[in-house]
Amino acid sequence: MTFEMAIKSLSVLQSDNILVYKAYKIAELREIAENNPEEIITMILKYKDGSTITSKDLKHELVSDVIGEANYNKWLDNAKKVVRKSNAVKFEKNTFVYNISTLSYDEEMLQKFNAENTFENRYNLYCEYRDYARDLNCEEAKEMYQYFVDIAKDKNKIDENTITSIMFIESTDSKDSSVPTVASIITSIIDHTKVYEALPNAQYKENYINVICDNIENYYDIIKKFLYTSQVKYHNLVIDKLIESDNKKVLEKTATFVLTIILLQSLNAS
Repeated sequence: MTFEMAIKSLSVLQSDNILVYKAYKIAELREIAENNPEEIITMILKYKDGSTITSKDLKHELVSDVIGEANYNKWLDNAKKVVRKSNAVKFEKNTFVYNISTLSYDEEMLQKFNAENTFENRYNLYCEYRDYARDLNCEEAKEMYQYFVDIAKDKNKIDENTITSIMFIESTDSKDSSVPTVASIITSIIDHTKVYEALPNAQYKENYINVICDNIENYYDIIKKFLYTSQVKYHNLVIDKLIESDNKKVLEKTATFVLTIILLQSLNAS
């Protein structure tokens, strides 16, 4: 044994060291693991050399003494979700890391948000942030939210980002009355197909189709083009809307159009 190792072995353990809990307070440790995964991981990392631990090593640290092996994977999945909003612990590349950064979760996410240079990446990052944020009224959350409000209200550039921002704002509890509705700007859209393809989910696409049909007279000629896009899994949204129409001419056109598509697909397949 080296002199350094000997000194360490004689060191007095702190009261929150996991070795103390394992030796004298195992029942309390199991309760902490069940109710507060972040706390027990912090306890392990705080006194560990390098302040990191892999999922595999964490299993060796906890299984049998603290967590049953049959329950570990489920516990680990929950622990990963919990630490996403933690200031003390981060999970990166299958490793838990003791966070020595002074940035809070909100500050860190705002920093990442501002570093992104595309609307799509910022939208996805903010949606992820909303799933884990503890306070959506904090200054960092407000700054990210305002980004979408500004895009929604920009009358000089109305495009797919405008529509996504408006629909996103309408889906939140913090609605802004100064933000226009999609219906109020729908006639300003130049390329409806481009907007439709860029919308991030089925609900937004369906809402967009409904607004077009309710506010544009020649809606059939617009939304039938959506069936030419590569997003086949959403074609039913268009077809269902056209079939719902009370307009006999639209129904006839739809039936002819759908049959033509089916025929072309069968010819291509053969």
